[in-house]
Formats: sequence, C-alpha cells, structure tokens
Amino acid sequence: AVEQAISANTHGASATRSGAIPRIDGFADGLYANPNQRYFPPQADWHLTWDVGVRASWTINDAFQNSSAAREIDAEALELMQQRTAVRAGIASEVLSAYLDLGRARVAIEKQQAALASAEEGYRVTTDLFRAGRATSTDVIESESQLLEAKLGNVNDRIDLAVAAIALRHATGEDVPNQPREARD
Repeated sequence: AVEQAISANTHGASATRSGAIPRIDGFADGLYANPNQRYFPPQADWHLTWDVGVRASWTINDAFQNSSAAREIDAEALELMQQRTAVRAGIASEVLSAYLDLGRARVAIEKQQAALASAEEGYRVTTDLFRAGRATSTDVIESESQLLEAKLGNVNDRIDLAVAAIALRHATGEDVPNQPREARD
C-alpha cells in the first residue's frame, strides 16, 4: 500500500508540475452550411469551409500555484518513503525478535528436560529410600512436588515454543493464505 501511494504521489507531482508550463492546444473545424456565414454576400447555396489552428496559453498565477502544489506532493512522497523504511525496519525487528524468542524457547525446553529428568530421578531415589525406611513421607511429598513443578515447567516451555513458532510464522508472513507474492511484499 505504501509503495502504491508513493507511486501515486510521484505521478501526481509530475501531473501537477505540467500545469506550470504553457499549454498548447490544436484545433480543427469544418462547416458545411446553407447559407455559410463565411461567404459574403450570403447566398442560398451549400458551401464547405474549414479552419485549423494552434493555440498557446499560459496563466502565470497557475505556474506558481502548481509549483507549490507539486512541491507539497513531493514532500508527501518523501514522507511515505520514510514510512516505508520504518515499516521495513519494524518488520525486520519483529522477525528477528520472533526468531530469538524461538531460540530461547528451544533452549528453555532443553533445560527443562534436564530438570525433569533430575526430578524424576530424585523422586525414584526418594521413594526407594522411603521403602527402605530411610526417608520420611515429607521427603516423598517434597520430591513429588518438585516432579510436578518440573512437569508443569515442561508443559509451559512447550507452549512457549509453540507460541514462538507461530509468532515467527506470522512475522515472516507464512500464515497469509494464497496471496500473490507482490501482494505480500
């Protein structure tokens, strides 16, 4: 949309500038009349007459107004070009941020997998010690709590990974269905 607006402003400025230069018009005329006013003395006969010419006109005031209007349109086009640059930078920033979030989510899952394995092993050891009479029920409950926290953390990290993947797909435009390439650019 910004590209189309820039193109429209560029063409509009060019058209407005053209109003500042002298205008040249050509004309041609033919007349077949009875009586034909170009014949003197008037007669009751059919006569053909024609004329061709060129006319040049220039309004000085329009030259100044059109120049000012063209400069204003050029300024709008320049503003749109800056907006285009800002939009591109914003998109690049959004893509980079989504990519980094996806990387962080993958690292968090790896860490959480290790924490989950550790909590499962801690729970196994604590239950074995409880069966052997060397651990209390409080130790088992605490171990179960740590295992539950690790499992919930694993679920949360998987959700974060899915959200980050969706955000990256959205930022890169992969979630836009079947649009022509020029519509996505």
